[in-house]
Amino acid sequence: MADRLKYFTIFATMFLVMPIYTLFHELGHAIFALLFTDDNVDIVIGESEAKIGSLKLKRINICFHNLITYYGICCCGEIKKESNKKLKRILISLGGPLVSAIFAGIGLLMCYYTSGSFINRIFNGITWSALIQLFMTIIPMKYKSGSYNGMISDGKRIMNVLKGKA
Repeated sequence: MADRLKYFTIFATMFLVMPIYTLFHELGHAIFALLFTDDNVDIVIGESEAKIGSLKLKRINICFHNLITYYGICCCGEIKKESNKKLKRILISLGGPLVSAIFAGIGLLMCYYTSGSFINRIFNGITWSALIQLFMTIIPMKYKSGSYNGMISDGKRIMNVLKGKA
């Protein structure tokens, strides 16, 4: 029974934390996009048709479609200067996975320091959410199903830039 409660706590935390991580992941992309473009940066969280709210922070527009989601996307305009354009594209694509890696690292540290306690289960869920998001976005691939069907991962986008395909 105790093991079931342990795993329930971990999965419930993952379910609740994933939308927050998705927002921060997309903000990671947005930070670099703001540095390298002059246009607004749009972030969409959730994939349903019904918009439940939006937020405008200077040049960042965030649109929320639902709060229980792992789907997010960040869109920006063209890079403003031709110099180092490849590097800038790579940094924009890498921004999200970088934020996910930071959260995973913090989560791993917190798991270590809370070992054996109830709070450790919560940090386990938080850490697993960040790790799943990190690996599902940094591994170069084209998504073949789900919300991202037909889209490419951040890792694939980086590979395309390095190969001169983007």
